[in-house]
Amino acid sequence: MNKIRSGAYTALVTPFTPDGEVDCDTFVRLAERQLAAGISGLALFGCTGEEATVPLEDRQRALRALRRRLPAEAVLVAAGGASDTRTAVSLSRALAEEGADAILSVVPPYNRPMAQGIFDHFTRIAEDSPAPVILSNVPGRTGRALDLDTTLALAGHPNIVAVDEGSGDLGFTMRLIRAAPEGFLVFSGEDELTLAMMALGGAGAFSLVSNQVPGKVAGLVAHARGGRLDAALAIHNEILDLAAFNYCETNPAPVKAALAMMGLLEEHLRLPMTALSDANRKAMRDHLVRLALL
Repeated sequence: MNKIRSGAYTALVTPFTPDGEVDCDTFVRLAERQLAAGISGLALFGCTGEEATVPLEDRQRALRALRRRLPAEAVLVAAGGASDTRTAVSLSRALAEEGADAILSVVPPYNRPMAQGIFDHFTRIAEDSPAPVILSNVPGRTGRALDLDTTLALAGHPNIVAVDEGSGDLGFTMRLIRAAPEGFLVFSGEDELTLAMMALGGAGAFSLVSNQVPGKVAGLVAHARGGRLDAALAIHNEILDLAAFNYCETNPAPVKAALAMMGLLEEHLRLPMTALSDANRKAMRDHLVRLALL
């Protein structure tokens, strides 16, 4: 069953203990905070969740904890991408069997496949996965972007239901939204562009800044969906600088530093990710103070 609907989804950080293990208790508390603020669902183990350093067994353990302790209706999207198609297929199946409501699958990183390879890669995943598949287009991470023809061809697959669009190309986004088949959802993967994309007909957001301000992102998306663009714009302008500053260094170092300042987690990352620099730490604190988060 496809539980993915229009709305605001948080690309949630993965909390770790001091010895580098996934901190399931903190994970559950973070998830509960998001859902209580009106977030539609949680995207786990993606770029913001340090996907490259979180192996399958860690994702399974965290999913089990979340499924056991969150309300049954909570929507959990789990990242299952990989450079190797066979690995991505097995990851996606395992995560779906562990309780993921949908699989977030990134364009294969590092090996930079051509359009036919990308199409075949996602088709194999969609045909095998027990859960619906959401495409993830983040060329800044992968080195290769989805093109329009390939995305539309994939959108016709019955088990591919949406795209998390993080290319930053509004021209591409406009054409994709205009041509997408009915029922295929186009989500913003860039907080700075969420309002613009929704004004063009986008379905909502897979948001980073909602880690810090879930209620505001949920409100922005709800206002935009309801046609209350002035109200959505007011929230957009309020959180825009923080959203941008979350990329002052490689994601998720800035947002994890912020959440630690807010007392929501201990600030631990897995190498090769490292903690936020002292200079940017001070600036992040200033952003949080301005928004009354400290």
